[in-house]
Amino acid sequence: MGVLEWSLDASVRPANCLNLGQQYSVPNYPTSLNPATDGLRNITGRVNADGTATIWGVTSTVSANGDQGSDPNELVEITDVIANTNPAVAMQEQFTTLRTAGYGEVLRGIAFTPGSPAQPTPAAYPVTASGILYGRATKTYSTTLTVLNNTNSPVTGPISIVVSNLPQGVGLVNGTGMIGGNPAIQIVGAGGTLSPGQSANVTAVFSDVSNVAIQFVPTVSFVAPQ
Repeated sequence: MGVLEWSLDASVRPANCLNLGQQYSVPNYPTSLNPATDGLRNITGRVNADGTATIWGVTSTVSANGDQGSDPNELVEITDVIANTNPAVAMQEQFTTLRTAGYGEVLRGIAFTPGSPAQPTPAAYPVTASGILYGRATKTYSTTLTVLNNTNSPVTGPISIVVSNLPQGVGLVNGTGMIGGNPAIQIVGAGGTLSPGQSANVTAVFSDVSNVAIQFVPTVSFVAPQ
């Protein structure tokens, strides 16, 4: 499990994604004491293999109750793309409520069970590649790369696919630039949107002067190739 270091970055969360200050009802709880979320506490998280970090926390509450923080609260989760430093993209991320405390119950904390590994979460933006086709006329190889928005929030472009770990002699012919020293191809332009559950695809074309098996690792980046 990776170690998370909390720091202020361009990846910010808007206050309204936690519905701060908005009262919510709890079954069998007096409506006059309906609580409202005013922040997060007991935060924990993990770095995922797909370049995202999943963060959990329990909400703190305010209400007409004289004992602030004793109201039924919520366990929430959010997944963040670590490499993203675009505030416009980060502001679209949303918290998901996993559990709401019932009447007479308060959630006090969250932690991984000692000695047991954390279960992996589905990739936020998985990339898949179709079979590779050979073009006799161009003597190149092509495949369709598809990225899926597997989150609950829309994401705004630019969105690119970085192609790394290419064998020697294999090149990305129609790449639109480089990202982190690797060829990349833009799949969603600046200002474009990929909604939850929506996918986008692009054809990647490769040269193979060494006539070796074409293998590569595709990953999502939220910057435009240079």
